[in-house]
Amino acid sequence: MYPVQNALYPTGSDMKKTIHVFTIFFKTSGSSMIGNIRPVMYRLLFSFFPGLLFSLPLYSQGKHIGSVEKIPNTLSVTTWYINRHSFLRISARENKTVPSVIYAPNVRGGLGGAVSYKGLSLGYTFKLPQNERYGNTQFTDIFLGYQGRHIGFSFFYLRYRSLYLKNPEEIGYPDMPDRPLRPDIGVSGFALQSDYAFRKGFSVKAAFAQTERQRESTGSFVLMFSERFTSLKNDSSFIPYILTSFFDQTHAIADIRLNTLSVAPGAAYTLVLSHDWSITTMLNTGWGFQMKFYRQEGTKRFGAGLPFFIRSKSAIGYNGEKLFCRLVYYLERNNILFRDSRFAFFSSSLQFSIGYRIL
Repeated sequence: MYPVQNALYPTGSDMKKTIHVFTIFFKTSGSSMIGNIRPVMYRLLFSFFPGLLFSLPLYSQGKHIGSVEKIPNTLSVTTWYINRHSFLRISARENKTVPSVIYAPNVRGGLGGAVSYKGLSLGYTFKLPQNERYGNTQFTDIFLGYQGRHIGFSFFYLRYRSLYLKNPEEIGYPDMPDRPLRPDIGVSGFALQSDYAFRKGFSVKAAFAQTERQRESTGSFVLMFSERFTSLKNDSSFIPYILTSFFDQTHAIADIRLNTLSVAPGAAYTLVLSHDWSITTMLNTGWGFQMKFYRQEGTKRFGAGLPFFIRSKSAIGYNGEKLFCRLVYYLERNNILFRDSRFAFFSSSLQFSIGYRIL
């Protein structure tokens, strides 16, 4: 379990491999993040393959590198503070000179907690008081999940009701002390998500659930599946009147419902700093099959597409015998494509958690 120094602690060679991994990804996937490559085959190439290339150097180290230490843990409690940044961006697909319309919920800080029993966790987050200049967003955030060493299942329910226009000056509205509010806009959704890590000596559980301890620096190819149901409600157009001439179709769209199935290959790597400290990063990119149901000028419509998906998650954690804590950064992007517009959901968060093993 403690074989040699370069297995427990990163050497120069380990760091070069890790840097090589990130260099390959960012050089290969930069065009995908910009998101303007038109042919479908090129889009698939630049979205799926970064995740695959990201994982290749990990396998050059050998099949059985890495080891995991189990931590006796039946019941634990966790509390956290989360700083969240989420917004919906609506942009024109053809005319790039048209300013985007950006809506955001008035929810930044939140306090939450979870109870975990034998790998099964139930958590809830409450929003903290916010500046009323940006309205009063109704907010619900529920999490239910199971995390094993190699496979995890998660259920999320997230709801925002009442958004505000984040960039009125860019659109052409005069400077105003209060942001234009859209209490009629609601965004809600629930997702079923599963991750599978292929490397035998790698534990996702050690990084993000902390019921195990990674003993050696190693990584793994990780495949993510996601089934997501999303609803966008509005009483009037998503597009401000001043921009309706640039969105001939989108300005008349309402009550959007989505069903998106995503498959995203990628990789994760854990760098063991000491017996109790480690850093883990995970990245998945891919495309999904999406079915759209919406109303346009009172007529029910249906459409399908292949939207781009990206998810990144990084954590630095302390994992003691009873007490554990972690700092996690999370980033996710989902798209909805219409003929003349792109709806992009961006969500990022920085969460500090501290927990205690009771049994």
